[in-house]
Amino acid sequence: MNTVLKPSRNASGENADSPRYTAPALEKGLDILDVLVDTAEGYTLNELSVKLGRTVSEIFRMVVTLERRGYVQGDHNDRYTLTLKLFPPWRCRSCAISRT
Repeated sequence: MNTVLKPSRNASGENADSPRYTAPALEKGLDILDVLVDTAEGYTLNELSVKLGRTVSEIFRMVVTLERRGYVQGDHNDRYTLTLKLFPPWRCRSCAISRT
């Protein structure tokens, strides 16, 4: 006899493994930051689009906002990389320069 395991459900009938509350735009922005953290050379909008499985127009809107807010920067080749906004030296012990 084969047993098929079904995802557990909570009291309201939702899949217990899925998040209760979601913020799709935030998820999209964080996905972009997650991809950019793995590259020093950066990615173009097309490359980000392929890596994230989203349209270029979706990525463009998010990247423009992240760039305007100072979290990513674009270069003259339209490659985007992370800035150090999240890691200023005064907040990062391993980034501090020793004064010996």
